Amino acid sequence: MGREEFYHRLLDARLCVITDRSLSRLAGASPSRAAPRDTLSMVRALVKAGAPMIQLREKDVPDAELLGLAREVRHLTRGTKTLFIVNDRPDLAAACDADGVHVGQGDLPVAQARKIVGPYRLVGLSVENVDQAVAALDTDADYLGVGPVYATPTKTDAAPPAGLSIFGELEEKGVRMPAYAIGGVNTGNAARILEAGAWGLAVVSAVAAAPDPGKAVREFLRILDEHPYE
Repeated sequence: MGREEFYHRLLDARLCVITDRSLSRLAGASPSRAAPRDTLSMVRALVKAGAPMIQLREKDVPDAELLGLAREVRHLTRGTKTLFIVNDRPDLAAACDADGVHVGQGDLPVAQARKIVGPYRLVGLSVENVDQAVAALDTDADYLGVGPVYATPTKTDAAPPAGLSIFGELEEKGVRMPAYAIGGVNTGNAARILEAGAWGLAVVSAVAAAPDPGKAVREFLRILDEHPYE
């Protein structure tokens, strides 16, 4: 698959679900379940529900285990409409043949990540403010993760909330690349975020900690369908 085809699929992937095994296990541990929900069972549910993008973000997992997990996620997503992105680690993204990698401001620069994953895979970049987003225009990034928009407990080292006004500022600065709002995104505020100008939504706890992750994905997709990006 060439980069143009990856990018075409990205344009149909306005929802990115980010994994978090601690949240999944907590949500899955209940009297009605034989065992806590694990990452792979959640991924199966997400793919079945039509999640257009899944980002594997498991920061506290040893490399050998993480590579094995990534290969399992690749197996579950291959041949489906779900793009598979690895967080932080372009080496693991290349090793498991993921569709792309997502890096942050403190990770490898986009140019270095691109050298590792090759010319055809997607490379996403986290930005916390308008200046970082404008600087991203001079990189080879395919899309942005913008935020945190709201305060979030799922990333302890996150920057102060950017608020919804950042999307209008990005428009004024000519930043028109796909930009996912991240940080505190849920079904209750998703419409408001999209109306503020966000291109897409990146969610963690709103799906990972949901009693029914598939149902949560379908609700987000419904909201996105009602708010086309213009």
